Amino acid sequence: MDEQILAVMMGFHMDGNHKVTLKDVATELGKQERTKSFRERWSILKNQKGYIGTSKISGAGFFELTPEGIEQAQTDEYKEKNPIWFPRLLTHGEHNNIGAQLYRSIEKTSDITFLIGTSTSRKEFKVHKCILELRAKSLYELILTEEESNSNNEDGNDSTIITLPDTEEKVFDVFLVFLYTGKEPELNKDDEDIAKSILHAANRFGCTDLKLYIESVLVDKILVPSNAIALLFLADSYSCALLKEAAMNMYASKSSDVMESSKEDWTRLKESNDLLVELLVYTNNSGGCKKYSSVVENGDGTLEDVDDFDVTSLRERLEKANLDVDGSRQMLVERWKTYLRPGNNEVNENQNKRQRIE
Repeated sequence: MDEQILAVMMGFHMDGNHKVTLKDVATELGKQERTKSFRERWSILKNQKGYIGTSKISGAGFFELTPEGIEQAQTDEYKEKNPIWFPRLLTHGEHNNIGAQLYRSIEKTSDITFLIGTSTSRKEFKVHKCILELRAKSLYELILTEEESNSNNEDGNDSTIITLPDTEEKVFDVFLVFLYTGKEPELNKDDEDIAKSILHAANRFGCTDLKLYIESVLVDKILVPSNAIALLFLADSYSCALLKEAAMNMYASKSSDVMESSKEDWTRLKESNDLLVELLVYTNNSGGCKKYSSVVENGDGTLEDVDDFDVTSLRERLEKANLDVDGSRQMLVERWKTYLRPGNNEVNENQNKRQRIE
């Protein structure tokens, strides 16, 4: 049985019947340290691949993957062919980061209080207003509005307390740790719900870095055929260009799997005319699907190239030029075209130099 389970963990290139050979199993085992037992080597491979389920023996030296194993292997194969963009984040050294130092002193030096959760289950969080001004603009503006309201209050209460009943405690805690230290939340393929909640909070509170990171995690670890349409809706509502493109690519390469495994979402999509048309144009038009172009190998590109760039290609170039990488694909395209137009490039370079000096 161990050998059968192991076949599911391997991530081999499979034939049309989703089968791998005993020879493949033996080859993969041989790559592990011979000093380790079979069970130890199997455990290492299992942790590396993270597949779930077991396989069924089909005779003649083949193992047949379960539906879960097939979906995961197909997803891994797609990701191997499509490098996933991640945002360039601030480092989070524990001892040399001023944000981390403020976080450790938060109980003594904070100047804002948040009450998170419902009235029956509410937790208090202390925060520094200066951190929010730098890292979460929308939440900072909410504080300013509340402070202005308090200044007009005749009861003389100067303390600012913000209540957010529709935000989860765990989500806000992760959000604050990221704001102060830059530490990314640890998420895996089973954390779809919490990842979407963090994305919602980051978008709502104006923390673009966290929003972009979670978007990349959704593409890297969570997107599979069975949730592709649901994540397409999510990406469209939050202008997550990378996730939207990845979900459409998933449909383009595995349309039958996507429709069969997410029938309710597919029915909902058919009722959303604009998004359905966009998906069908993207997947059926020869010029719809976009291609990756490395900024290192191919440079900035020309105005004629931009419409053919995928989102990763656009974001790599925008990030290199210190321009905003958030927004819909159309926003990214227009932003990069503006940068490339004669005269704008030099102006932008001078602005970027001043920003780096500041």
